[in-house]
Amino acid sequence: MNALLFSLVGCTSSLYVDEVTPEGVVVVDGALRVTVPAGALPVGTRLWLEDGGPTPDDVEALSRSWAIQPVGSLLAVPAEISIQLPPGATDGQVYLGDGFAFDPLDTRVEAGVAIASSSTFGVVFLGSDLEPVEPPPPTPPLVIVGPGPQPPAPVGPTPVPGLTFACWTGEDFDLAAFDDTASPAPTAATCPPGVGARIGEVLYADLHGAIAAAEPGQTLEVCPGVHIGPFARLADDVTVEGIAPEREATVLTGRLQGHVLQGWGLTVRRLTIRRGLDGAVHALGGLTAEDAVIEESFTCSYGAGVLASGPTVVSDCLIVDNLADAGAGLWHDGSASASGSLRVSGTTFRGNRARNNGGGAAVTAAGSLARIEASTFIDNHASSGDGGGFVSGVWHGGTIEIVDTSFTDNTARYTGGAVRHMAYGSGALMVEGSTFEGNTAEGSGGAMGIRLFTANNALSILDSSFVGNVAPSGAAIDVVASLYGSSTPIALDGVDLDQADACALNVYVPASTTPATLVLTSMTLVGDEPICLENATATLDGQPYAPTGPP
Repeated sequence: MNALLFSLVGCTSSLYVDEVTPEGVVVVDGALRVTVPAGALPVGTRLWLEDGGPTPDDVEALSRSWAIQPVGSLLAVPAEISIQLPPGATDGQVYLGDGFAFDPLDTRVEAGVAIASSSTFGVVFLGSDLEPVEPPPPTPPLVIVGPGPQPPAPVGPTPVPGLTFACWTGEDFDLAAFDDTASPAPTAATCPPGVGARIGEVLYADLHGAIAAAEPGQTLEVCPGVHIGPFARLADDVTVEGIAPEREATVLTGRLQGHVLQGWGLTVRRLTIRRGLDGAVHALGGLTAEDAVIEESFTCSYGAGVLASGPTVVSDCLIVDNLADAGAGLWHDGSASASGSLRVSGTTFRGNRARNNGGGAAVTAAGSLARIEASTFIDNHASSGDGGGFVSGVWHGGTIEIVDTSFTDNTARYTGGAVRHMAYGSGALMVEGSTFEGNTAEGSGGAMGIRLFTANNALSILDSSFVGNVAPSGAAIDVVASLYGSSTPIALDGVDLDQADACALNVYVPASTTPATLVLTSMTLVGDEPICLENATATLDGQPYAPTGPP
């Protein structure tokens, strides 16, 4: 067994050094200590003290905590010599001599014998009878699937951020508000270098490759950063989600060149999706969007931010600054069947602009339910149409429910600064626990403009408040009903109509049709003439209500 000499150190010096260094030796006057780098010797290695004889007959096993001291640490005991074992000295015993057995000039050491001299201490690393420590298996190199194909460039002119775009409809859209760039938010989540996305254990260099490889029902995880699209259509029922918990850390942009994400039965989660053309998220056959930002997307038609049909769930999202002809933030088509339900919860629609109807969102429901819950519509606009915040249409038993939702500072050119609702055939609108404040319509219905075109269209507004809304007719609520045959009563219960405007609630029914009936309970009314009725009757808390009449 070959012995390796590591150090010969004189002990006659009085130099005091109190830190162990990677260079090797710290000398003080007195005792001897061996120090090794952290992790250089395995747990269980013993250090032996030798009295200078040919065998270690004066043996003392020193504790690991006393005998092994990491590089860079301070020495705990004064007056000692510390010797640094070099890297690679592992799995062995260390013999210490007392300095009287050998010639001080002899540096050749036989196997198994400690070295020393009359004036030095020495350390020899000897062969070990300890069980060898198996090194961990080498980490296999990462296999990363190369970049994937990109969809073809769109035919014809495409919008440019910051400029005006001439649509095929003959209308011009100003994209000045889009003239900015997106930076991903910081996050602790990371991916290996060169990886853009993964599906299970398979890594992909970019999102294009992962989209091309995704099979129906799979989950595609996207690494933090900015991913440049547009992207190809996904397989059916695919989930696309950010690896980072922060939705702003993973940005997908379509550069106004096409859809960002499109697929049948699509799920998106923890992403910022922006700069899409003709629907940043285009999901026919169902959509689930959770904790996502959908912003700055454009279409000459409808549904710039989200264009969806079929069962759709949008929860805890931010839909902001989208531009379209109609339904700028969200367009949901529930007209096909009862399976086309929509549920929006915990979502904010802000700064969306429609040339015509539905600045924030536009929804249809035929035999299906569309429910907006615990959401916010703020500063959305219908510049040449109706429903600055929200526009809805129902028929064939469809139902619109607006619950615990606020509408603030939305505007419309004509009807329904916040909400425009149209009912054909049988259908229902129910508003509960919601607030309408500071909304404006240049025509009628500062907060809500409601059109009931046939009988049996139920309308109920419960436990909601209207404050500071503005319109020439029906500053808060304007109802026009063309009711042929028997009609369902219009019910307002627990409504705070805190507006001094005359005819804040205005109901008009043409004389040639069936009169409307209103049932009013627990209302808060302000001003001399808060309610105006034409060809309609009302009761207030069970008593006939007799307004002065229309303005």
